[in-house]
Amino acid sequence: MLGALYKFLVLAILASLVFRCEEPVDLDLDIPDPQIVLLSNFFPEEYVQVQLSATQSILTSSDYTPIQGATVRLLVGDVPVELLQEVEGRDGRQPFYTTTTFQPRVGVQYTIHASAPGFDPISAVSSIPEPVPISLFRQTSSELDRFDDGTSELRLGIDLDYYDPEILDTYYHLRLIQEVEELRIVQGIGDTVVQDRRLEPIVFPFNSDEDAWIPVLSRSGGGILLRDKPFGPQLSLNVISPFED
Repeated sequence: MLGALYKFLVLAILASLVFRCEEPVDLDLDIPDPQIVLLSNFFPEEYVQVQLSATQSILTSSDYTPIQGATVRLLVGDVPVELLQEVEGRDGRQPFYTTTTFQPRVGVQYTIHASAPGFDPISAVSSIPEPVPISLFRQTSSELDRFDDGTSELRLGIDLDYYDPEILDTYYHLRLIQEVEELRIVQGIGDTVVQDRRLEPIVFPFNSDEDAWIPVLSRSGGGILLRDKPFGPQLSLNVISPFED
């Protein structure tokens, strides 16, 4: 009898604890209004591209909220240079804003000013630094995938190394460009001639388990944005070279 009574008391105490743990808690959180997050891409002799998104509350599950219908201006000093045009997102790419005539230069300081309904205006100052020398570029693997639509992907493994000052927080926008040659066989002669030659970007996969350890801050402008160089003597990447057969 005592043993049964003891078990009953233990169960009653546990039930009471579980019940108390489920009581709602009133959290008095000061949730700030959403702000504009501005990400800009500046490359020499290329159009400036800007992505705008909204900060997220800790109580929401949304990862990324692009801001559309904004007014984005580019200035040199206090002089307006161009009003950026909005480009709709497509093929999985987020919407962005771009210049259509102006292209920046190395060593010049530029200001991006963005405003949108429901948000406080924001400004950011950027400049293009001198490029960082690459001390190692080595292909480590290759794998060809062919698809039913006539396209193919060449998956490449690459080792890359560059100088990164240890005492500074440095950001790197890494882009890889490939030279593509289209060849044609001359009928009756058998000689091969170059029909077309062009530069195309190499694609960084968006969800690669092999690259999960790389601290990528953003994927935009045809490349990846890194803060400092990751651990190790070099950076190992998996990239894709798409082409048509």
